[in-house]
Amino acid sequence: MLDGSNLADVRGTTGRPGCIENSSLRYLLLIPCAYLVVGATYVQQTPPFETPDEYGHYAYVRYLYEERRLPPLFVSSHEWEQGQMHQPPLYYGLGALLVGPLDTDAWQQAHPRNEFAALGQPHTLGNRNAVLHPATPTIETLRTANALRVSRALSCLWHRNGLPYLLSGADASPTQRRSGPRRCSHAGLQSSVLV
Repeated sequence: MLDGSNLADVRGTTGRPGCIENSSLRYLLLIPCAYLVVGATYVQQTPPFETPDEYGHYAYVRYLYEERRLPPLFVSSHEWEQGQMHQPPLYYGLGALLVGPLDTDAWQQAHPRNEFAALGQPHTLGNRNAVLHPATPTIETLRTANALRVSRALSCLWHRNGLPYLLSGADASPTQRRSGPRRCSHAGLQSSVLV
């Protein structure tokens, strides 16, 4: 029961369990903003094909765009050639629609594989690049780099722990989860579509 003595304690709140005060909401909004800044830095500054598995993911996108069909599940026993062809196709199909027209089929020649790379061995000195980067950019390398930026931006926005997950309320308090009706979050919908 509220009386005048403890009215100051509840001022600014809604009185419902699990609700966030306006001052706390401002701080929570910093999380997606920081995520977008870090994601934009990653998209812009990372050299082409120098993130884990990027070559395989991009090969899947290019395959869908060029062949207009799903790839076989098994392409090669070599990890570099197999890539990510075993993954569910929804994300990659969206990537093919966005990235396909931006790049040419010369993307593999523009960034050939570094046969001497020490991939997956971070403590190895020297030769860590997955692909060979040209000294002077060509039109093909620039087109591939721009297509990769679009693909990376899609990845940042799509990622399960990314912006859709933060905005979905998937980390609701235990009180909210038990008392309220079940809601389909963006992350849950995303995961169910991908499986």
